[in-house]
Amino acid sequence: MAPTLFDVVAKPGDLIEILRGRFKHWAVYIGGNEVVHLIPPKNRVGAWDLDSSTAQVKRQMLCDVVDFYHFSINNLLDDEYTPRDGDSIVRDACSMVGMDLPYNVETCNCQHFALELRYGRPECRQSKMVERKTMEKQQLMERQIMERQRSGESRMASAESETDCMSEVKTAAVIGGVAIAGVALAVLGASLFSSKDDNKKRRHK
Repeated sequence: MAPTLFDVVAKPGDLIEILRGRFKHWAVYIGGNEVVHLIPPKNRVGAWDLDSSTAQVKRQMLCDVVDFYHFSINNLLDDEYTPRDGDSIVRDACSMVGMDLPYNVETCNCQHFALELRYGRPECRQSKMVERKTMEKQQLMERQIMERQRSGESRMASAESETDCMSEVKTAAVIGGVAIAGVALAVLGASLFSSKDDNKKRRHK
């Protein structure tokens, strides 16, 4: 059965939120189970061309717009702004049907269109959410890069410490060898001196 608004109480001027995968689509309910919304043209595979620079305002039956997606009434900014009266919203929405308007998936999309009709403010909360998530991902990547750099610096410091330690060991070994050689020479010298002294004593006798 095609989706309708008969199970919920919708009034002309209400905003309809349609969950279409990654992004949400927005339309303005004008009564009679009809909506007005801004949609970009379709691409070669039949999907909306989100890279298009223009979009058209259309008036359609809600069931045709929703298709098999979930939808709900969502006047999301009523707590922040005073909505315009329903008659004015419907009048302005219907007067724009058939118009080609500038379009950008981030800065001038269907939610901007719907919110401007209801509140007089062309905002897009889902664009802000995408921007926030993008910023969070960027910050996470930056933290990971910094951690890798710190880890690399730590490994380099450890390697340098090991090199210094080995150098100190080698130096100590050299010094030890020199000391041992010195002692050996001293012993040899003492032995030679003692031998010469004994020879002198024998000749004297």
